[in-house]
Amino acid sequence: MPRIRRTPEAARAHIIEAAKRLLIEEGPRALKLQRVGKAAGMSHASVIHYFGSIEGLASAVLMDNHRTRRETLRSDLMTAESRVERAQGIDHALQSLSDREQGRLTLSLLSLGLDPFPPAEELGLASIAELLNAVTDTPLDEAKQVVLANVLVMVGEAMVGEHMRARLGLGDSEEDRTAFRRWMLERLR
Repeated sequence: MPRIRRTPEAARAHIIEAAKRLLIEEGPRALKLQRVGKAAGMSHASVIHYFGSIEGLASAVLMDNHRTRRETLRSDLMTAESRVERAQGIDHALQSLSDREQGRLTLSLLSLGLDPFPPAEELGLASIAELLNAVTDTPLDEAKQVVLANVLVMVGEAMVGEHMRARLGLGDSEEDRTAFRRWMLERLR
């Protein structure tokens, strides 16, 4: 197989994506240097070169995943020009938070002993609450509680929603999950 030349940034991104896939599909036991290298079409030495260790790679996966989702939400909220567009942006964020693959990835990262969110010093969730406060006139303390409640509920939905729905006798189709997100969205108004 011919070698693919990538910029360092592109190589890092490619390795992170390969590691995410392994974590989502096979769980934390799959996160081995050789496995990630093979999945990325590179040597395990390349993984070490870019991340230093498997722990460094796991941290990079975590940061990439959550920063990307946070920036998408910020963008959705900042570009919304109407209440309907804002609701669509929030629904998009709730859908992302409740995604089953994201739930598996978060569980895998937790099982590796990693905090599932970017560093607390970044105040990423606080910035989302501040933005919600600014675009909806929701008092800041209430906006923080709304963000907390929704993140907890949607991450729970991603991780164990299927099992909880079965125990409640609720359906688990995409339509059922969408209806639940819409129900949660109504609580934001």
